[in-house]
Amino acid sequence: MFGRRLFQGSQRSGLLRHPLLAVAKKQRRCVPGCSSGRYHAASRTAKDGSGLSTRPKSRPKADYMKRADKAFSQYIRARDGGCVAVGEAGVDCAGYLQCAHIISRSYKSIRVDPDNAVCLCAAHHTFWTHRPLEWQSWVEGRFPGRWDRLRREALKYEKVDWRAELESLRTVMETMG
Repeated sequence: MFGRRLFQGSQRSGLLRHPLLAVAKKQRRCVPGCSSGRYHAASRTAKDGSGLSTRPKSRPKADYMKRADKAFSQYIRARDGGCVAVGEAGVDCAGYLQCAHIISRSYKSIRVDPDNAVCLCAAHHTFWTHRPLEWQSWVEGRFPGRWDRLRREALKYEKVDWRAELESLRTVMETMG
């Protein structure tokens, strides 16, 4: 029994077989309106059985978050106008300007909070990314009280409406010119 493959079958067939588990994907052959000749997920078919869905596609939440991230980065770079750490930490500015989050952007409730980001050049961003204790000291010295306030906000769970955040960022960018 050693060396025996646990899963037999292929992903292409949509069926994986295991002595204890059988998983099958629902798929259907291409419909008359499609020229690809491949299998498609059954959930994309219309209720009338034609296989062509007329339902408008809604944007997934992750798409709005990604677009909000991009708009936020553009806003921070425009707001600060350049690297805010010029001549600090013994590092010469180099590379493109980047949006650097003070507290990790994995905390969604403060991900697009303008107080949670500064504009840094790539050299300073890399320097402080690999030195988190020095980063915290620099932030506390440069922006007193901000670190603690952001930390408290980050630890609160708030559901974020990414679509509304994106529209808000667009509005702010338009007012900036």
